[in-house]
Amino acid sequence: MSPIVLVLYATFLINLLLSAAGAVIGVLALYRAWTAPANAYEFAGKRPKNTWLALTGVSAVVQVLGVFSAFTGVGNTMLMLQLMAAVVSGVFLAGVWPVVGGRRF
Repeated sequence: MSPIVLVLYATFLINLLLSAAGAVIGVLALYRAWTAPANAYEFAGKRPKNTWLALTGVSAVVQVLGVFSAFTGVGNTMLMLQLMAAVVSGVFLAGVWPVVGGRRF
């Protein structure tokens, strides 16, 4: 097997694993946005629940579609969208969820 083919296989595998990890994070952010009570967002001074549901929902869809595009081998076409979706999910999980997740009103 030539070294070029090995590099292509490694690139495919790395792209697929990173896309799958992003999809897990996106779906987790959507689930946590869904389960947090709506008044916790208002109490914490964050954007409303519907805003975060829309943002994390679009993020999760983009990440899951990114897995399919990585699996078919055209993963580079969605790379920038996947990066933006991962940032949205990360902002929710790191900045919003710790404030609204522990409260049960």
